[in-house]
Amino acid sequence: MQSTNSSDFAVTYVPEKNKDLEFEIRPMTNDRIAEINMITSGVFITMEPFWSSTGATHEDLHIVFEMLGNDCMKNGLGLACYEKKTGELAAAIYNGDAANEVTFDDQIEVAKVQGRNKLIENLLMLKDIASQCEAAAPGTYKKPANKGEALHLNVVCCVPKYQNLGIITRMVRFMLNEHPVIKNYKHIVSEAYTPGSRIPFERNGFKVVHQVLFKDFEKDGKRPLAHIEDTLKSKGYRPSDGMRCMVYDKE
Repeated sequence: MQSTNSSDFAVTYVPEKNKDLEFEIRPMTNDRIAEINMITSGVFITMEPFWSSTGATHEDLHIVFEMLGNDCMKNGLGLACYEKKTGELAAAIYNGDAANEVTFDDQIEVAKVQGRNKLIENLLMLKDIASQCEAAAPGTYKKPANKGEALHLNVVCCVPKYQNLGIITRMVRFMLNEHPVIKNYKHIVSEAYTPGSRIPFERNGFKVVHQVLFKDFEKDGKRPLAHIEDTLKSKGYRPSDGMRCMVYDKE
């Protein structure tokens, strides 16, 4: 059953591929947010194309996830999915209201205080990538005047053992059509760094508005991401050639 309270709902999901499994989609909660941050940052630093290939550490990335997690606790927009029998975290989605979300500049300031130069370098690259998307598709990342107008789907993470079960597709569909607050947003933007991560968005009506290829991205006269495709191949990971900025607009 789902209530009208954004902090009080539970939605059951049984994947077609394995009907012996049962999952529950719920809001992120304070009692589990530290666990969610640790697990999702661990998955990203190990497998996500950008973060696993640019020299940052798990400790670096965990700082970012703690900030995003704290934001989810304040705005009530974060989602978690748990396997019912074990209670294990299966997936998480970190959302931020574009009017007052944690920004790259906020993250960079914290990284500066802690002297994390590699994290600063990576965040500056991500900021540049977002700027390229905004230049190519004006309004994509425009900060609205009021809360509730635009949502930034910051992080989508599925724990490896639960991938390819349609969990993220179901979570995104729930967000767009059933979540008591998120369903009212008119503009939602996210970034997909692998072909597989684009699928849940495409199935739910998101459109690619711009792409930034790793081999073409330039900063300070260099191409610091040109090695990512080869790095992924050497690790046996799924191939990825860059980032796609994806947008969902309700009419």
